[in-house]
Amino acid sequence: MNISTNPGVYYINSGTLRKEAIEVIVGGFINSVSKILKKKNFKPEYNINVVMVKGAPIYSYAYIVSKEAVNVLQGLNMDGTKRIELKPDVKCKYYKYKSKPNDLKKEMERELSSLYREYFDDMWEEKFNPKNMKPSKDFSWADYQEEEDDIKANYQPKYEKVILPPLMKGYYTHEKYSGIQLLPARPRDAIGTMLGCSGVGKNITCSDIRNVYAKYDTKGGYRFNIDTESRDYYPIVSKIGDDTFKIEFDPRSGDASYAIHMQRKTIIKGQELLFYPLTK
Repeated sequence: MNISTNPGVYYINSGTLRKEAIEVIVGGFINSVSKILKKKNFKPEYNINVVMVKGAPIYSYAYIVSKEAVNVLQGLNMDGTKRIELKPDVKCKYYKYKSKPNDLKKEMERELSSLYREYFDDMWEEKFNPKNMKPSKDFSWADYQEEEDDIKANYQPKYEKVILPPLMKGYYTHEKYSGIQLLPARPRDAIGTMLGCSGVGKNITCSDIRNVYAKYDTKGGYRFNIDTESRDYYPIVSKIGDDTFKIEFDPRSGDASYAIHMQRKTIIKGQELLFYPLTK
């Protein structure tokens, strides 16, 4: 899954649902977003993981990658811009005289003429001619220019910003499984690059943990270890205490975030393990 380059991610922590039930939820989400986006070919990447013990689901997870869907669910347009519409400000005089352009021009000239009379005392002519005008002693070109600009602007189209309602509420629930929410995943920067687990039984090894979390490798293969100048199996799992293990993921990827949203809890050799982000 292309999770390292696409930050738009939602996930489901769905308790003990079977894979078929999760597919119904994911499918409903995709259909809902598809209608909003008006994209019939909307097919985001997604992955489902169901941890099974003796044929019964213990934990169920799903992970959906779609930047457009995340934007919509966050109250934005699908391209990430704010949902704002520019509506005409009908109070401005442009719209009053819009259907009568000649009247619009005459009314603006009338207001400008009144302004000229305020600023120029002597030798007033019906048509303004700066060469024949003698400014009053309190005259200010700055004030005059500002008022003139305001009058002209009032005869230009104006718009006001209107905030539009979101296209979709901030989460998704399927009518058949109303107790399960599809929520935004925490960004990889908030998760970090390492996961930890305490209280691990003595019969569980680094290889056991690696075998479970290797499937969240989005690049595939080995990683070069700078410290030992060797290639290590990925992800790198090490024991950092009597019963504590650490999983290290590639910092250039979003693998740690992917792993914790897809399998925060798991069962290894009959023991329930809970993994959490490690800061260092």
